[in-house]
Formats: sequence, structure tokens, C-alpha cells
Amino acid sequence: EIGTDYAVIYWETDKDSDSMVSLAEEGDYIEGVDDPYVWNEGEPNEMVTEHTVRVNGLTPATTYHFQVSSEDELGLVGRIKDRTFRTKSIAPEIYNIHLSKIEEESATINWTTNVPCSSIVEYTNLNTNVTKLEGNSSFLTVHRMQLSNLIFDTYYSFIIKVESEEGEK
Repeated sequence: EIGTDYAVIYWETDKDSDSMVSLAEEGDYIEGVDDPYVWNEGEPNEMVTEHTVRVNGLTPATTYHFQVSSEDELGLVGRIKDRTFRTKSIAPEIYNIHLSKIEEESATINWTTNVPCSSIVEYTNLNTNVTKLEGNSSFLTVHRMQLSNLIFDTYYSFIIKVESEEGEK
């Protein structure tokens, strides 16, 4: 089970043994050394056959290397080969939408997002139902978009669409 800032790792053993997970972020993992991991999580004193280790405090949209291991009461250790998982990205959220400037043939829309995003504003003339797009491919958290060539004294509707660097919409 993987979230934005946590992972829950499950496994089973045929004998009662402890539950340990060794981890490292992709950039900190050193392949080929005796212990390529940065830290360990788990229950070294719990002897079970069904193991669950929850790892908290992970960074969103990050690849982690991990290895599960279990040691029984006789000191025999079983471990898997290195595996990886990637935490989920934080979904973008749009806040503080407001029109900062309305002129005869243009309007400026401002908003913020919780993560850097590119954006598109889809706006529709409510008299003609003609829809146009304005976009910005830069990844920003503070957004400002000017809609030009509007028709004076006409109502428009608009939809703001954003996408994070990880592709979350």
C-alpha cells in the first residue's frame, strides 16, 4: 500500500520471526555494497508469521529501494532481493480564484496551486458558445492568465485546468 508520504509493506514467513524493512531513496541507494540502505523500520522484538511494517515520513513522487528481512529466534535470517516502489504525487489543488482586472476586451484571472503546475483556462462566450483556450506550460504555484479578444458587455464562463510535474491533474 503506497501513499504520498507513507508505504505499508506486507509479507509472510513460515516461522515466527521479526519484521524489518531496510530503505533508501533512489539517489542514496548504492548497489553492490554490503548494506546499500540508509535506514531500517520495523519490529525487531515481535515474533510473527504475518508481517506489516508502515513507513511514514516519505517524500511524495519519490522512488525508494527496499528489502524486507525476518530473523527467527535461532538467528536464521531470510530476506528478499532489492525491490522498489514510488510514492504517489500530491494531487494539485486550486485556491484563491479571482478576477484581478476586467477591461472592455480582456480579463485577468489569478489563482494559486498547492504544487507547481502548468495551466490552461478554457473560456466560453455564453452568447455564441464559442470556446477558446489560453495556457502556460511553466510549472508555477502563483498563476495569472489574461484572456484577450473578449466581446464587450458579454458574459463568459471559464474552467481552470492544471497539471503537476508528475502528471497529476
